[in-house]
Amino acid sequence: MTWSPDGRRLAVMAEQPGSPWKVYLVDAEGGPAQPLLEDSRNEADPTWSPDGKAIVFGRLPDRMDSERQTKAIYEVDVASSKVKQLPQSEGLFSPRVSPDGRYVAAVRLDQRALLLFDRTTQSWKTLATQGVGDPSWSHDGKQIYFQDFLESGKPIYKIGVADHKPKRIYTLESLGTIPVIDYRLVSLAPGDHPVVSARTSTVNIYSINLD
Repeated sequence: MTWSPDGRRLAVMAEQPGSPWKVYLVDAEGGPAQPLLEDSRNEADPTWSPDGKAIVFGRLPDRMDSERQTKAIYEVDVASSKVKQLPQSEGLFSPRVSPDGRYVAAVRLDQRALLLFDRTTQSWKTLATQGVGDPSWSHDGKQIYFQDFLESGKPIYKIGVADHKPKRIYTLESLGTIPVIDYRLVSLAPGDHPVVSARTSTVNIYSINLD
C-alpha cells in the first residue's frame, strides 16, 4: 500500500477469492477500489512515480505464484493505462522508485540480489548479493534499506547508491527486552528510522459471551 505523491489516492495490492492479486486505486475520500489494469495476471508491489503520473509494479515471486509466464518490472501511465516493461527487467520483482524518479530498485526473484535501474542510462547494476527483502528508499534517495532474511537475526541493512557498500544497522536483538521472535521491515519513518512489524512469543487468550 502506498500513497500517491499528492495524498489523494492509495495504490494497494489486494486479492479477491479465486482471482489473481491485483493493484487497485482507492480515493482518499472513499469509494470503490478501481483496478489499475484489466489484466488476468498477478500484479504486486505498486510504487508511484514522484509526479504521480505513473505506477511501477512487478509480479509475485515464484514461491507465491504458480504462473510460468515471464516475470518482469512494468510501468503504467495512470491516465491512459498504457503499460511498458522496463528494459532487461526479466527475473526481477518488488520494485521501488527513488524519490527523484531517476532509479528503480528491484529484487531478483530468488531474493538473493538487489539491483538498480538507472533511467538515464537505461541499464541495471547489482548493488548487493545477499538475502534481500522489502527494500525502502531513504528520504534523500541516496541509500536503500533492506532486510537480509537469510542471515541470523534477520538484520536490516542500508546501502549507498554511490558506494554500493551495505552497512548492517539493526537486528532482532536491537528490539531489546521486547519478547520478539520474528520481525519484518515495513517502511521508513521520518529520519529514516526503520518501521518494523514484529511477532512476539506471548499471546493473550480471551473469551466472549455470544448470548
